[in-house]
Amino acid sequence: MNNDYSSPKGLRDEWTLLLHSFLDNNSVKPELFQQLKNIDVSSVKKELSSKRKKLNQGIEKIKIKIEQVNTVIENLELVGSDTTGLWKEIDFLNNEGEKISEEIFMLDGKIKKIHDLQEQVA
Repeated sequence: MNNDYSSPKGLRDEWTLLLHSFLDNNSVKPELFQQLKNIDVSSVKKELSSKRKKLNQGIEKIKIKIEQVNTVIENLELVGSDTTGLWKEIDFLNNEGEKISEEIFMLDGKIKKIHDLQEQVA
Protein backbone atom coordinates (compact mmCIF):
# COMPACT_ATOMS: atom_id res chain seq x y z
CA MET A 1 0.00 0.00 0.00
CA ASN A 2 1.24 3.42 -0.85
CA ASN A 3 -0.97 5.61 1.34
CA ASP A 4 0.38 8.99 2.35
CA TYR A 5 -0.96 9.47 5.87
CA SER A 6 0.89 12.76 6.24
CA SER A 7 -1.42 14.38 3.72
CA PRO A 8 -4.67 15.83 5.06
CA LYS A 9 -6.79 13.72 2.71
CA GLY A 10 -5.09 10.46 3.69
CA LEU A 11 -5.45 11.22 7.37
CA ARG A 12 -9.06 12.33 6.93
CA ASP A 13 -9.84 9.08 5.12
CA GLU A 14 -8.36 7.08 7.99
CA TRP A 15 -10.40 8.97 10.58
CA THR A 16 -13.51 8.55 8.47
CA LEU A 17 -12.90 4.79 8.38
CA LEU A 18 -12.56 4.75 12.16
CA LEU A 19 -15.79 6.67 12.61
CA HIS A 20 -17.62 4.38 10.20
CA SER A 21 -16.38 1.41 12.21
CA PHE A 22 -18.10 2.99 15.22
CA LEU A 23 -21.28 3.44 13.21
CA ASP A 24 -21.31 -0.07 11.78
CA ASN A 25 -20.48 -1.76 15.09
CA ASN A 26 -23.23 -2.08 17.68
CA SER A 27 -20.78 -2.56 20.57
CA VAL A 28 -18.59 0.50 20.90
CA LYS A 29 -15.30 -0.04 22.72
CA PRO A 30 -14.60 2.63 25.35
CA GLU A 31 -10.86 2.70 24.61
CA LEU A 32 -11.63 4.03 21.13
CA PHE A 33 -13.36 7.13 22.50
CA GLN A 34 -10.04 8.95 22.77
CA GLN A 35 -9.42 8.40 19.06
CA LEU A 36 -12.93 9.59 18.31
CA LYS A 37 -12.19 12.94 19.91
CA ASN A 38 -9.64 13.61 17.19
CA ILE A 39 -12.00 12.90 14.32
CA ASP A 40 -13.68 15.72 12.50
CA VAL A 41 -17.12 14.34 13.33
CA SER A 42 -18.94 17.35 11.95
CA SER A 43 -17.69 16.66 8.41
CA VAL A 44 -18.91 13.06 8.63
CA LYS A 45 -22.28 14.27 9.95
CA LYS A 46 -22.51 16.71 7.04
CA GLU A 47 -21.70 13.92 4.61
CA LEU A 48 -24.42 11.68 6.04
CA SER A 49 -26.91 14.56 6.12
CA SER A 50 -26.11 15.36 2.50
CA LYS A 51 -26.74 11.73 1.52
CA ARG A 52 -30.02 11.81 3.44
CA LYS A 53 -31.07 15.00 1.66
CA LYS A 54 -30.35 13.44 -1.75
CA LEU A 55 -32.35 10.35 -0.82
CA ASN A 56 -35.27 12.53 0.30
CA GLN A 57 -35.11 14.35 -3.03
CA GLY A 58 -35.23 10.96 -4.75
CA ILE A 59 -38.36 10.08 -2.76
CA GLU A 60 -39.96 13.38 -3.82
CA LYS A 61 -39.16 12.71 -7.50
CA ILE A 62 -40.71 9.25 -7.23
CA LYS A 63 -43.79 10.70 -5.55
CA ILE A 64 -44.22 13.25 -8.34
CA LYS A 65 -43.75 10.57 -11.01
CA ILE A 66 -46.35 8.33 -9.33
CA GLU A 67 -48.82 11.23 -9.24
CA GLN A 68 -48.21 11.89 -12.95
CA VAL A 69 -48.70 8.24 -13.86
CA ASN A 70 -51.89 8.11 -11.74
CA THR A 71 -53.25 11.08 -13.68
CA VAL A 72 -52.50 9.32 -16.97
CA ILE A 73 -54.17 6.14 -15.68
CA GLU A 74 -57.30 8.08 -14.71
CA ASN A 75 -57.46 9.68 -18.15
CA LEU A 76 -56.92 6.36 -19.94
CA GLU A 77 -59.59 4.67 -17.82
CA LEU A 78 -62.05 7.43 -18.77
CA VAL A 79 -61.64 6.54 -22.43
CA GLY A 80 -61.50 2.79 -21.79
CA SER A 81 -57.84 2.21 -22.68
CA ASP A 82 -55.52 -0.43 -21.23
CA THR A 83 -53.54 0.72 -18.18
CA THR A 84 -51.67 -2.51 -17.35
CA GLY A 85 -48.23 -1.16 -18.25
CA LEU A 86 -48.77 1.95 -16.19
CA TRP A 87 -49.75 -0.06 -13.12
CA LYS A 88 -46.52 -2.02 -13.51
CA GLU A 89 -44.64 1.29 -13.63
CA ILE A 90 -46.34 2.40 -10.42
CA ASP A 91 -45.37 -0.89 -8.75
CA PHE A 92 -41.77 -0.40 -9.88
CA LEU A 93 -41.71 3.19 -8.59
CA ASN A 94 -43.25 2.07 -5.30
CA ASN A 95 -40.54 -0.60 -4.88
CA GLU A 96 -37.84 1.98 -5.60
CA GLY A 97 -39.38 4.30 -3.01
CA GLU A 98 -39.34 1.52 -0.43
CA LYS A 99 -35.65 0.83 -1.11
CA ILE A 100 -34.81 4.51 -0.68
CA SER A 101 -36.87 4.66 2.52
CA GLU A 102 -34.86 1.76 3.93
CA GLU A 103 -31.62 3.57 3.07
CA ILE A 104 -32.92 6.70 4.82
CA PHE A 105 -33.78 4.62 7.88
CA MET A 106 -30.24 3.20 7.97
CA LEU A 107 -28.71 6.68 7.57
CA ASP A 108 -30.89 7.99 10.38
CA GLY A 109 -29.53 5.24 12.60
CA LYS A 110 -25.95 6.21 11.76
CA ILE A 111 -26.66 9.89 12.39
CA LYS A 112 -28.21 9.00 15.76
CA LYS A 113 -25.14 6.92 16.64
CA ILE A 114 -22.91 9.89 15.86
CA HIS A 115 -24.96 12.09 18.18
CA ASP A 116 -24.81 9.44 20.91
CA LEU A 117 -21.06 9.01 20.48
CA GLN A 118 -20.50 12.75 20.62
CA GLU A 119 -22.42 12.92 23.89
CA GLN A 120 -20.37 10.05 25.35
CA VAL A 121 -17.09 11.62 24.25
CA ALA A 122 -17.95 15.12 25.48
